[in-house]
Amino acid sequence: MDIIFTSLFLEEKIKNMLIHIKKEVYVHVLLKSNLIEQEENYEFQPFDLDRGALILYTSGTTGLPKGVLTTHKNIFTQVISLVEAWKYSSKDRLLHILPLHHIHGIINALICPLYAGGTIEFMEKFNTKDVWSRFLDLKSPQISQFMAVPTIYSKLIHYYTNNGIEISNTELKSRMKKIRLMVSGSAELPIALRRKWHEITGHILLERYGMTETGMILSGGLEFKKRLEGSVGWELPYIKVRLVKTEDEDQEIWVNGDTVFKEYFNKPDATKKAFVYEKDGTRWFKTNDIATKMENGAYIIHGRQNIDIIKSGGYKISALEVQQKMLSLPYIYEVAVIGINDEVWTQRVAALVSLTSDKKELTLNNLRSDLKDMLASYKIPTVLKILPNGIPRNHIGKVNKKDLIKEFNYGDVQNWSK
Repeated sequence: MDIIFTSLFLEEKIKNMLIHIKKEVYVHVLLKSNLIEQEENYEFQPFDLDRGALILYTSGTTGLPKGVLTTHKNIFTQVISLVEAWKYSSKDRLLHILPLHHIHGIINALICPLYAGGTIEFMEKFNTKDVWSRFLDLKSPQISQFMAVPTIYSKLIHYYTNNGIEISNTELKSRMKKIRLMVSGSAELPIALRRKWHEITGHILLERYGMTETGMILSGGLEFKKRLEGSVGWELPYIKVRLVKTEDEDQEIWVNGDTVFKEYFNKPDATKKAFVYEKDGTRWFKTNDIATKMENGAYIIHGRQNIDIIKSGGYKISALEVQQKMLSLPYIYEVAVIGINDEVWTQRVAALVSLTSDKKELTLNNLRSDLKDMLASYKIPTVLKILPNGIPRNHIGKVNKKDLIKEFNYGDVQNWSK
């Protein structure tokens, strides 16, 4: 039997959580009186690095959320990999605005700086004005690290553009230079956003690629020149990556190493399906993400199989590439590109768009005209829907494209006939 010691305050919440666990667990409420005048007669169990340490749930953007069980060894290796690559130190002070139930918030932005002896400054609730104020504050201890998702950077840019900052751009850049590391992750970083952030702050965001199941896998370098536009960088320490051809002749990322999780909690079939075993027992985790490797060894992510790879008229199209090009148009604020089923073309390239505040309407014909010099004709969307209230996202800024397909079943949808 397992025993959980907790406070009276959390007893009911923990018992409700345990309803879903298929084993006997006893919840013991620990009162202050229990801790007084106890004999020091403890028998500690031997510490096992392969014992489960943490369960984080996947975002559920490509299916139902799964509980990812990671061990102490997994977490330790994930941490030392990033500490070595990103040079965390006791001098660092990280401004934390991310959720702690996600790997970005709990590993990259919490455990890593703590392991290195750094300081973490939590912001109770994300607020664009407060973040800018803290970045530029000369009276408080200097922030040296900041990590966020692209949506957060987009909101910070929007605040700066519409409200301004009470100092010159030269002075702003001078103060922002004191922040040694600014990271973007958990979703694709639009090139237009990357360039705008650099224009405002002087920073080139470090883009990285990782998963709940593996921790961080790929990363740009600490030097700006090693942060390549459109790329998520190179393999991180203690991680092995290979590209394996799929049935569709794409290249899927497989990952091996002590950073890779143990299993999906109470889902043996899903766990078995996620791995490939070599004869010597080596496990490779299949990420389901499609990528290419450049001559310099850096990787470009093309998206998730069956979600971001659109098959239309015999062509295979990266939805992420189309999104990047569309976001370079001045009137596009947000965009999600997906494939919708079609009897003739197998799939059609469809775009859901949120416009900037100064753009009142957009026709599909005008959009196609603006994209004709940026994309091959077969990649240009033939279906368009405007979402005035923005594109729905989850708590970490990810878009659930499977849910978005429903948006084309109603409302004002524009179609172009080939």
